[in-house]
Amino acid sequence: MAVILDVTLVRMVLVPAAMSLLGKHAWWLPGPLRRILPDIHLEGDDADDLLPAPAPPADLAAAEAPRTG
Repeated sequence: MAVILDVTLVRMVLVPAAMSLLGKHAWWLPGPLRRILPDIHLEGDDADDLLPAPAPPADLAAAEAPRTG
């Protein structure tokens, strides 16, 4: 009975409710651990900023080049 109570009440109700109320504070990481652990981005949102901008296609670059003469 205690296991069922733990699973239903604590893990399915209280923990998600507490994390929802805490918001970003639920994911707080102490400073010493933040310096030791690597910064990992699972979704890849910030990874695009690290890549160089792709070169435009040759035909597009020639069309946008200013014409002199």
